[in-house]
Amino acid sequence: MQRTGGSVTNTPPTPHALIVAGGMEIAPDRLRELAVAASLIVAADSGLLLLRKGGMEPDAVIGDLDSLTPEDLARLSSDQVHHDPGQEDTDLEKAIRFCADRGIKSANIVGATGGRLDHTLNAISLLLKYSSLMTFTLHDKDGSATLATRSPLRFDGQIGDRISLIPAPAAYGLSSRGLRYPLDGFDLLFGGRDAVSNAVVSAPVEIVWRNGSFLLYRQSSQAPARTTG
Repeated sequence: MQRTGGSVTNTPPTPHALIVAGGMEIAPDRLRELAVAASLIVAADSGLLLLRKGGMEPDAVIGDLDSLTPEDLARLSSDQVHHDPGQEDTDLEKAIRFCADRGIKSANIVGATGGRLDHTLNAISLLLKYSSLMTFTLHDKDGSATLATRSPLRFDGQIGDRISLIPAPAAYGLSSRGLRYPLDGFDLLFGGRDAVSNAVVSAPVEIVWRNGSFLLYRQSSQAPARTTG
């Protein structure tokens, strides 16, 4: 559990983590909400600084720690600092593996997108790599992306929330209820077909599919729309 301002939050019954990397920030209030829901908070290297901007400290910081100064680490105990200098994997992967080794079954990940494109793509690859051990949701400042591996998928939402389905790497026989553009026998294939910029028209939304996996990106209708082209 995480302590903020001297208070102690209740630990949820299911092992759940918040992993914070050093990429794109999200609103401090939203970061604190994610922290309250976590039984373990892990900073991947410079994710420590992002956490501290929200007024929080991690239960553990892990990585090669090349982005942190001795002063950054001075407020942490030796039990909180896990120096792993190995270069065969990223600090984010080290943090995911750290959580998996401690029985964590689901995690919210913040700061793994934005900045370098290769880091963002690596984060998505890691969700697939560890999907048999944990379920993941990536958060950016506008929304969140959940790796969907098991049908059916049901979720609440506000009318107008923007929804995109990105194959990871493929999903077959999709159908939906509650979306503006219904999926009916829809197949998703990376490099072939995806389903970007749908919207919620009724809740709860339900998506079912025959097999495969995809990323479900959800952007609140209150967030500014972003377009390209």
